[in-house]
Amino acid sequence: MVKNKKDPLCEIIKVRRTLQGKFAKDKTNINTPTIYHYTSPEGVLGILTTHKLWLSEITYMNDESEITYTFDLLKNILNENSDNISQSFREAIEKRVKKRTQLPLNLFDYVNRDSIFVACFSTKNDELSLWNYYTKTGSMAGYNIGFKVDKLVEKVKSELKVMYHFIYGKTICDKYKQEGYIKEAIEEYNLLYQKMPTTEDKKNVLKSFWGLIHIFSLFFKKEAFKNENEYRFVITEYTDILQKRNRAFQINNRIQNGLIIPYIELDFDKDSVSEITISPTIKQIYYKAGVESLLHQNEYHQTQVKMSEIPLRY
Repeated sequence: MVKNKKDPLCEIIKVRRTLQGKFAKDKTNINTPTIYHYTSPEGVLGILTTHKLWLSEITYMNDESEITYTFDLLKNILNENSDNISQSFREAIEKRVKKRTQLPLNLFDYVNRDSIFVACFSTKNDELSLWNYYTKTGSMAGYNIGFKVDKLVEKVKSELKVMYHFIYGKTICDKYKQEGYIKEAIEEYNLLYQKMPTTEDKKNVLKSFWGLIHIFSLFFKKEAFKNENEYRFVITEYTDILQKRNRAFQINNRIQNGLIIPYIELDFDKDSVSEITISPTIKQIYYKAGVESLLHQNEYHQTQVKMSEIPLRY
């Protein structure tokens, strides 16, 4: 009697779904139905009049460490737990980590790598550190736009084509939790790697492992950023369709501090905007009147205007 053997690919998919599902549940679990996009006066004007959000290429995010942070964590965990990991699996990971934690030569090669675009929000509607960022350049006021997260997610999904990958959720800044996710992934994939009967199956295990680590890297940030309570949308355009014309999003470019930064635009429905909050400022009544006028002109009939509750001392 022939025994039923488990399909290696099915085993790999099962492990990936389990680990990724646990992570997805954690990063999308927030206590508010609204996420807040902090921006400048020019930003709020542009967003509300065009009904579009900009998602910038991830290479140009303010936190430069995002490129390597998760892979540095992975490297340290490998060093601390080397005795519990099979040599061949560890060596395969270390080889990839070494390349990833150095500035890759093809980091800015948009022909040969996927393009990843990010829009940043916060789950906090009145966060002083974020207000400070948007008023430090001389602006008297900053703003945040409160979006109904479910409506915004639904809108993105309705516009995407199959060649795009859309993930969203809060960033995780708790290092203990980050290490827990990486350690569990190493443990599960190490066992899987040792069970695989062929070289090709082992390659598939590594490919799946790196896919999961890549997702972690999009949402892991240093603890110094925890006060931002960041929530982000990430859209990936895969390399093999970059040259095709049937893309869902046109890649545009903008200038910031002398840099040319690629970005894509995301349409949103007016009823997804629930509120606008204005930063701590003097003469609040004038700022509020200006925003209310802007909302009226652009037919945001259900959007409330709020003022920061943080007091000013001058």
